[in-house]
Amino acid sequence: MSNNLNLKLEGGDIVFLDGVLQLSTDDLEGIAEGVNSYLCTQRGEILTDTEKGIDWIGEVLIKNPDLPAIEQRIAATILEAPGMLAVNDIELDLNSTTRLLRIVWRGVATTGAISGETALTL
Repeated sequence: MSNNLNLKLEGGDIVFLDGVLQLSTDDLEGIAEGVNSYLCTQRGEILTDTEKGIDWIGEVLIKNPDLPAIEQRIAATILEAPGMLAVNDIELDLNSTTRLLRIVWRGVATTGAISGETALTL
């Protein structure tokens, strides 16, 4: 008897395939949601892969952060999201007083041009 369960919720963004819960990459909204999820992951948060995510506190919320290096790290993280092919532009707005980081990104996904915005309170 097989224990494989495949479930796709019609019109939804969540897909359960081969025992793994995944975000749908069938449409731009699902891909953008996946990017947002990847960007909101703090490095070390995922116990099975402690290198996933970004060290927001250690790399970003420091005195004189290296913004070009941070943009490169964010671009690499966006490209890790399923369905993403390229990152064309990233805009960062960091308010160190309120600890709010706003990320606006644009790129190319498997289904076309895509953009999104993520706001993080660090």
